[in-house]
Amino acid sequence: MKKWVPAAAVLFALACAVLWQLRPRLAHRSPSAAPDAGLAEALRTIPRPTLFAAVSNRLAGSTITLQSSTALAGRVGTGLPSTALAGRVGTRLPSTALVPSVGTRLPSTALAAVGAEIDADWLRRERARFVPPSVHPRDEVPPSLRIRLATRVAAPSVDGPSPADPAAIPSPRGTLPFVLQFGSAAPRDWRGRVETAGGILRGYLPNRAWLVELDPAARTAVAALPFVAAVEPYQPSDKVQPFVAHLAATREPAARVPLAIQTFEPADAERLAERICREGGTVESVAAGRRWGTVRAAVPLRLVAGLSRLGGVQWIEDDPRPRFYNDLAAAGPHLNATNAWARWGLTGSGQIVGHADTGLDIGATNGIHPDFSGRVLAAFARARSNDWSDADGHGTHTAGSLVGDGAMSGGRYCGMAHGASLVHQSVGRADGGLTGLGTNLNELLLQAYEAGARVHSDSWGTDSAGEYTTRSREADEFAWDHPDHLTVFAVGNAGADGDTNGVIDTGTVGSPATAKNVLAVGATENDRPPGSGGYTAYEYGTGSWLPDYPVNPIRDDWVSWSATTNPYAQGMAAFSSRGPATDGRIKPDVVAPGTDILSCRSRVASNSAGWGVAPESTNYVFNGGTSMATPLAAGAAVLMRQYAMERAGVTNPSAALLKAMLVGGARSLAPGQYGTNATQEIPFASPNAVEGWGQIDVEGAVYPDGRLVRLFDRVAPAEDETNTLAVTVAEAGRTLDVALSWIDFPAAAGAGATLVDDFDVEVVDPTGAVWFANGGSGPDRTNTVETIRLPAAAAGAYEIRIIGASVPETGAVAAVYVRGAIEGPPQIHHVPADFRPGGAGDFTVEAAIQSLGPLTNGEARLYWSTNDPPDPWSVTNFEWFGVADYRAVIPDQPPGTTVRYYLQADPAPYDVRSPTNAPDAFHSFQVRHAVSLVVTGLPFEAGMVSPGYGVHAGPSGTVVRAAATPAYSVSNGVRMACLGWTGTGSVPATGDTFQVEFDWESDSVLTWLWREEVGLAQSSEPQGAIDMTTWHARGAVAATETTWALAWAGSDPYAFAQWSVDGARWPDATSPSPNPATNIVMTGPRTA
Repeated sequence: MKKWVPAAAVLFALACAVLWQLRPRLAHRSPSAAPDAGLAEALRTIPRPTLFAAVSNRLAGSTITLQSSTALAGRVGTGLPSTALAGRVGTRLPSTALVPSVGTRLPSTALAAVGAEIDADWLRRERARFVPPSVHPRDEVPPSLRIRLATRVAAPSVDGPSPADPAAIPSPRGTLPFVLQFGSAAPRDWRGRVETAGGILRGYLPNRAWLVELDPAARTAVAALPFVAAVEPYQPSDKVQPFVAHLAATREPAARVPLAIQTFEPADAERLAERICREGGTVESVAAGRRWGTVRAAVPLRLVAGLSRLGGVQWIEDDPRPRFYNDLAAAGPHLNATNAWARWGLTGSGQIVGHADTGLDIGATNGIHPDFSGRVLAAFARARSNDWSDADGHGTHTAGSLVGDGAMSGGRYCGMAHGASLVHQSVGRADGGLTGLGTNLNELLLQAYEAGARVHSDSWGTDSAGEYTTRSREADEFAWDHPDHLTVFAVGNAGADGDTNGVIDTGTVGSPATAKNVLAVGATENDRPPGSGGYTAYEYGTGSWLPDYPVNPIRDDWVSWSATTNPYAQGMAAFSSRGPATDGRIKPDVVAPGTDILSCRSRVASNSAGWGVAPESTNYVFNGGTSMATPLAAGAAVLMRQYAMERAGVTNPSAALLKAMLVGGARSLAPGQYGTNATQEIPFASPNAVEGWGQIDVEGAVYPDGRLVRLFDRVAPAEDETNTLAVTVAEAGRTLDVALSWIDFPAAAGAGATLVDDFDVEVVDPTGAVWFANGGSGPDRTNTVETIRLPAAAAGAYEIRIIGASVPETGAVAAVYVRGAIEGPPQIHHVPADFRPGGAGDFTVEAAIQSLGPLTNGEARLYWSTNDPPDPWSVTNFEWFGVADYRAVIPDQPPGTTVRYYLQADPAPYDVRSPTNAPDAFHSFQVRHAVSLVVTGLPFEAGMVSPGYGVHAGPSGTVVRAAATPAYSVSNGVRMACLGWTGTGSVPATGDTFQVEFDWESDSVLTWLWREEVGLAQSSEPQGAIDMTTWHARGAVAATETTWALAWAGSDPYAFAQWSVDGARWPDATSPSPNPATNIVMTGPRTA
């Protein structure tokens, strides 16, 4: 271990000694003699290994104050960067660690007294505690006459308009905002008539009301329109988020709060920013969007009332800084994807997915982590100039879960959509700030969209306690303008049992996951037994988590192992934020595994071990949080898109369709892992605010056993119209699922409910009974996702009605997903092979065929021929091997033969073939000589290799891509590392990497070379200067890394004192301790 001593006295004494030596030079220096150069020369005359400790002991108790680490670096010439040690090693350090002295945050009371920004942690806790004032409309006012604002419920057509604020200041257009309430019905041309009268429409407000700008003349003209029931002033208090109003009323007027302020007109944002600066605020960013403007600024609370009176201001809300959601453990493969990959070939091939995160591995496509090799279509450095590397590790981990192909693990640790291409956007600064997100999300998402991405994964957000924020509105706006793009957001890690009742509290979902048109993802637990790596040995009541989970059954529950194991009952991750949104919408939409996820490790983040390194390979790490669940869900969305395009014939599937597929195909985990008593984790009623519609089920959503799937895209009706879809249930007793999803117009800022266009889905069964959505007895007036489940549907004709209940904004995109024992053609999936070995036995042709039941009566057949042209065709029946697996046999053929074939499934009345237009088109393979490949290892068969150890046979001419695990752990501090390979036959003679590719033309042997290595674990006291392990052959002579000479711990400077090895000063008790420590014989694992 490297030890440090407090350096304040050291620096004082050193400065005095050095200045004395430099006194003649400083008095008579020539132009070429710089003081810092002289200072560095003086330092070189002092024996460095003994200097700092000796001077410190002599001047114990002396103190000096240094202004910053930059000053320290410049005066002493160490080259210590301004980001100091925490930034250098790329890890989040405890408060006692060595960190820069700049940026120290004072208590919130001290900050407020001097007009500084209120502490972010205090704001987060206060936001979680805050309960908005209840708004209860009078019962005698019909719901259709109530205008639901975020701050009040108005009924001006009943009560008359409220008085306008005489202090309100008109906008640059001479207008003030008003709420326009219509009567029972408005003519279809109402919009044009309001605009002709001078009104500027700014957004829909439920119910039957619009936010509109009016000057005095326009107010008179609009009020006279026959279909206008009332014109209500939009008061300054209507513009202020209740939480901000609470802060303004209870905190010091000079205290500054980060706010997001939306303007009615995009051009108003710049003028507003200038005003905020003039009046003492600090503007962070300004954006003039397509429909509105946004200013993000730290604003003194005394300004809130005045800003709300500006006619150009629409909404003022608090603006917590975005952060990543990986601050807890997470993992798991419960998404039923492996069969979708292997049986059905859904890997994301041909799809492009976007990803905004801290960075990606080394930040260059040449030499990138092999799991991403050839997969990065585009990368954008949005926070650090020309640098999209990942010094944090978060982005590399989430990208691996999304598209990593498992190249460094023999395919074991691969992402959900490992056949897709990636568009990466690095949004993280070196200090952890997410400035690369930009002021308006439209710009971030548009950049990836223009690069080809149609699904976007975002493991970040703000703890907004269910609020629909400016960022939520921006996410909805982008989806409305780009309906073929789905954005996937984490709901956050704010789950806690604050009232100590043994149940996680509701209403903590973060933003932008509160948006209507995104997929919001919560986290479930994984099935990793305690002690199997990562955080599996921890319970929720461990350490700093105990205040959040103080009582059972949560407190003693393992992080990644169910509290109920007989039978095993998967449950939620306790930290996963719960819904609903503040307007009552169901959130999350779906859940995915989020505890102890294994994925790729960044190679430039020296401390990127996350929650622990994978036992088999140091190239993968465990990590946790809804951050880790989100890329799994986004990857599943990519697979849904591939299915819709390739298998269902939807050329450009909408985001609404992908969401309907994921939600409609999800499975509930109710009751969860804590039983059915008072602490039941997940309600039986589905959907619910814990798991949404349930955990994603990839194969079950698109290839359900014994059922078929129908997709209907872009089926939104106009207002008061109904679109009808017909399906026939062919076999009774199986579940019928129907899901409707639509892309809704962004809600107006200040609205009390976010739903704008309201569609309904109803199912009429063969008896004429009507089934309503989301478990209700009538239409849903809140959500933009509606599902109906008939657990045991009767056979017969069903009618699915899509109803336009209220459609104030035209242009919505809606989609319907249907799954059941419904009539439909079978679906064939078959992957042809280019070559087959002759003389090794008959050729087996495998296929996956989806149908309502097994095709065992000659309804699935294989046609084959060795003739050119292929006439006549020989025919053989496929044999069913369970689920959707079928096999047929072609007799062995001599080398040099070309075999042509096609597949046919024709249960009446359908006839499906592969290829589609067979027999005019057909598959084929060449028969070649059989060759062998022996895979072995020296000194023994170690690690995971692909192809596996043993003897393999195949056709000559095949391209073989072989790989071995680079390294894997044997025990604490001991590992086996792959040094390369040797080969005979077609295998190259030698190589020093863990991958090799060759044309397999002859009998061959591939031998992987392994070496036992022991670790030299290096750390510092206090923490933060160095934290790493280097690996060496047992018996080799090693050295530590060279570490910093000077650094900070809190506000205290520290100087290098000595290295110790295995607890003893190095090299001995009296000699100077060199930096680095050298000549360390690695007889076994050692610490320094």
